[in-house]
This record gives sequence, structure tokens and C-alpha cells, in this order.
Amino acid sequence: MFGRQLERRKQERKLAQLQELNKKKDEFLDIASHELRTPLAHIKGAIELVLGGKTGPITIAQRKKLRAILKNANQGVRLADNLLNLSCIVHKRTDLTLEIHDIGELIDEVIQGFEDEQKINEGHLRLSFPSERIDLEIKLDKPKAEQVLWNIIGNAIKFTKTGTITVLAKATKTCIKVQVIDTGRGISKNEQSKIFDQYYKVPEALGGRVDGTGIGLNIAKEFVELHSGKIWVESEKGKGATFTFTIPKI
Repeated sequence: MFGRQLERRKQERKLAQLQELNKKKDEFLDIASHELRTPLAHIKGAIELVLGGKTGPITIAQRKKLRAILKNANQGVRLADNLLNLSCIVHKRTDLTLEIHDIGELIDEVIQGFEDEQKINEGHLRLSFPSERIDLEIKLDKPKAEQVLWNIIGNAIKFTKTGTITVLAKATKTCIKVQVIDTGRGISKNEQSKIFDQYYKVPEALGGRVDGTGIGLNIAKEFVELHSGKIWVESEKGKGATFTFTIPKI
């Protein structure tokens, strides 16, 4: 009897220690994300001023270098945003601020942000949004919707060496439907069941080392579902992938 009580107390202490460690990890994630994003945002803003000619003329070589720096700064900001969003999801601080926005304009803004991607600059990859811009206004949380688009399109770019990425958007009677269609390496049926899991990364065996944190698609799923929407993927290995999400009209 005494032995069982002692063992139970040991387990309770271990559980309490694990809970405390988990709490500290979440606090660190929150603080580190803020500390990372702030200087990167300042760097990004300063580079954009120089590229915009606000500080005087620059050479072609300088412009090329600055655009490369801006690309890395943008990647850092997106990573920090994902970490902040993950922290909000973990702590259940993900309220929506709904306003009417044109989702076509949001897609244009996000696509413009990917213009400095090397594969796109060098002509190996074409990113386009050929949809007709008809009735695409809907109530949504703009920063969260932008993050969904950033993460899904960024994922398509990561896994598509050459070819095309096409973004489509259309309105139905009940929702706005957005699709990101790539000609990349595709996703096996087994991987499709895990692709939206938190921290899940495609195994290296599917095509070499894979960069990233494994949280982008999970955050996209969380934010789509927060809008009462749905997200899914259709793919065959070696034949590209189509990510689709819907946001209902309310």
C-alpha cells in the first residue's frame, strides 16, 4: 500500500515538472517570436526605403544585393509570424476580427511578396493568379487569411523546382473557394493524412533535405477552421498537388 502511494507521488511530481517545463517552453516561444520579429521588421522597412529610392539612387548591383537581403528578411518575418501564431493557438488566443475584404486583392498582395524568390526570378517557376475577380468580397480576419495564403503558396514554392503554381479563387452561393495548384513532386496518400499535423515535415527520403519548421500548414488549417472553413489537399506522388480551402459567407 505504502509503495503504491510513493510511486503515485513520484508520478505526480514528474507530471508537475513536465507541465512546468512545457509552460516555460511556451513562454520562451512567445518572447523569442516577438524579439525576432521586431528587428527583422525594421530591417525590412529600411531596405524597402532604399529600394524605393527614398535615400538616393543605387546601382544595379546594389539593388540585386538588397533584394536578396530583403528576401531573407521577409522569410524571417514570416517565420516569426508563424511562431507567434503558433503561440496564440497553443494559448487559445486566436480571436477573429472580421471585416469585409476582397480576397482577390489579398492574393495579389501575397503573390507580390514572393516576387524575389530565386526560382521565380530566374524563370524556373511561374506563379500566377488568373481568376476572374468576380464577387470575391467576404468577411474575414485579414492578417490570418494572409497567413493562410503565405503558408500554402510558400509550401508550393518549396516543393516545386520548375513549372507553375496557379492560384484560383471563385465565389459560390455559400463560400469563397481558393485553390493553390502546383506542378511539384506531389504528396503520397500516406503523407496526405499527416500534412496538416503540427511539426510534421515530409521525410527526407521523398527528395532530399527539407527546410522549415513543420508548422505552416498546421497554422493554415487552424486559421481556416477558425473561420468555420475547410481545407484539404489532393495529390498524387510525382504529379503535383492542389491545396483547397473554403471560407463560408456569413
